[in-house]
Amino acid sequence: MDKFKIITKAKESFEQENYKKSLFLYSQILFAEPDSHLWQMLVQLCDIGLENSANAQRIYDYFTTMINENTDRQTAIDKANDLIKANDGDIEQISRYLKEFSKSTIDKLESISYQEFGDLVAQRGSFRVAFEDIMYSTKIALMDKEQFYLFLEQLIVNDFDDMAYEYLDSHYNFFKYDDNVAKLYNMLEKKNHATATR
Repeated sequence: MDKFKIITKAKESFEQENYKKSLFLYSQILFAEPDSHLWQMLVQLCDIGLENSANAQRIYDYFTTMINENTDRQTAIDKANDLIKANDGDIEQISRYLKEFSKSTIDKLESISYQEFGDLVAQRGSFRVAFEDIMYSTKIALMDKEQFYLFLEQLIVNDFDDMAYEYLDSHYNFFKYDDNVAKLYNMLEKKNHATATR
C-alpha cells in the first residue's frame, strides 16, 4: 500500500473512531518520517482516542478546521499539541482556543458583535427585520455557545430555516456532542414536518 492510501485509510479509521487501526497506520508513516510533527501529533491523538474518543475528535475537528481556514500547518499542529498537553484535551481549554480562533477569523471580516446585533434588533423592533438588514453584508460574531444557541433559535423561530441549517452544519464538528445542537435540529425537523403535512 502506498503512502497516500495509508494516510487515507488512517484518516478514515480515525473519523470512524477505530483508533487502533488508525494508530497502526499513522505509526507506519511516522516510522518512515520520524521527524514529522504532523504524524507525531496524529499518533498522540489516536492514543487519546483510545481513552477518550470525544476529546480526540474535538481536537481533530479543531485542527482540520484551522487547516480548512488556511492556517499555517505548523501553527495548526502547535495549537493541537497545546490541547493534547492540556489535560489530554480538556473541554474548557478547547473552548478557549476555539474562541481565540473565532476572534482571529472574525477580525478579517466586516462584522458586528452579538450584543451590537441585539441593539439593532431593539432599534428595528424585530429580529427578522434587523437580520434582513445585514444578512448579506455583515457577519455576526458569535463568541460562545450561549450566543450561538440563542441566535440559532431566533433564526428558526423567525423562519430563516435554510440559514439555520447552514450555521448548524458549518459548526457541527465543534458542537456535535452537545445536546443543544440536537434540540435545534429537532426544532427544524418538526417545522419542516409540520409544513409538509399541511
